[in-house]
Amino acid sequence: MQILVFVTEDDAGHSTGPTLFLTDDRKSVLPPHPRALEWKYFATISEDDELFASNVGGKQALDMEGFYIANKLI
Repeated sequence: MQILVFVTEDDAGHSTGPTLFLTDDRKSVLPPHPRALEWKYFATISEDDELFASNVGGKQALDMEGFYIANKLI
């Protein structure tokens, strides 16, 4: 499975938390941003990517909800 990674960009142009991990699926929909900011596409990774593979809670959320919001880039 492929996972789309979105970050939050603040007004200064820096990427800050939270970070969104979203399944790369036609049915996937961006959830509302918890800080009422915009999601910015960052990368597409494999579910086996070391960035995400060790995050058990994130994998469970993807399976159940189709997305996972982390406080920061894992």
